[in-house]
Amino acid sequence: MKTFQRIAVVMTVPLLFLIPYFLFFSGGATEQQKPTANTPNIAGMIKTDKDERKDLVISKQRFESKTLTALDNKTKIQNSMHYLMHTPSKPWPEGIKFPLIVHLNDHNDTTYSAEYITQNQMGLAFPAFSMIPDIRGLYSETIIPPVESRSMRGTSFTIDKLNNPIKVVNFEELRSESKKILDPLMKLINNVKDEYPVDDKRIYIIGCGFGGATLFNLIEKNPNYFASAVIISSAWDTQNSRNFTATPMLLLTGKNNATFPSFAARSFADNVNGNGGKVAYQAYESMPYTCSYKQFYSSTVWKWMFAQDRP
Repeated sequence: MKTFQRIAVVMTVPLLFLIPYFLFFSGGATEQQKPTANTPNIAGMIKTDKDERKDLVISKQRFESKTLTALDNKTKIQNSMHYLMHTPSKPWPEGIKFPLIVHLNDHNDTTYSAEYITQNQMGLAFPAFSMIPDIRGLYSETIIPPVESRSMRGTSFTIDKLNNPIKVVNFEELRSESKKILDPLMKLINNVKDEYPVDDKRIYIIGCGFGGATLFNLIEKNPNYFASAVIISSAWDTQNSRNFTATPMLLLTGKNNATFPSFAARSFADNVNGNGGKVAYQAYESMPYTCSYKQFYSSTVWKWMFAQDRP
């Protein structure tokens, strides 16, 4: 028996050293945050082979167009917010509540996450309410790429390989621009939560690019509301890092993201985790600013999201 145990140990030890190798290199990731007790190891979570990076043609046939009109308590003016709503297939079992996913589109008005999660197979595997608030036009042209001039207010630039200026966002401007939508957006989310059988401990949010910036600002102002957040191709500053520690976050970006630089995303993740937060971060080699790669919306991402709930 002792001889058998010694043989088993000898055979197992090399395998233990090989496991991290396969986990890391299977996903094509080149920069990943070192996992801690609070940050899940997501290496290899998403494959990003070039032949699999395909744009998705958005179809909103599965969504109902709706409008919420509410009184602004400060201005006493009736404001309307339009949104698209998708519901799980009926009949809904009595007494069962579903998660709610808030999808925030980028500045091009694309919401790939909502399209993927409501497809037939995904919808059956992850039944949930999905809402897309209409935040088009939220950000002024002064902070949205591409640009042709270096003279725009509050903007810094990097230079690409062709010596062309690439715009890098100004986080204070993003914070200021999206601030005006935060209260109406929270009213809309709460209205949907009350109208449908929503599990208020499983309200999730996902955003890409400038939608990700709105997401960051929303959590910053409502730090204990969402059960988890997925942020794609975006970043935030470390000004109020402690406000993010209560929300598990999955932050995925590309190392060639010149609009929301990966070093800013990494700095945010490190700072939040240093304050006891739970941000899982990963940057991918040669990936630019994009929202359309289908691997961002794989079943693994949704499994991670749906595994979270608010205390």
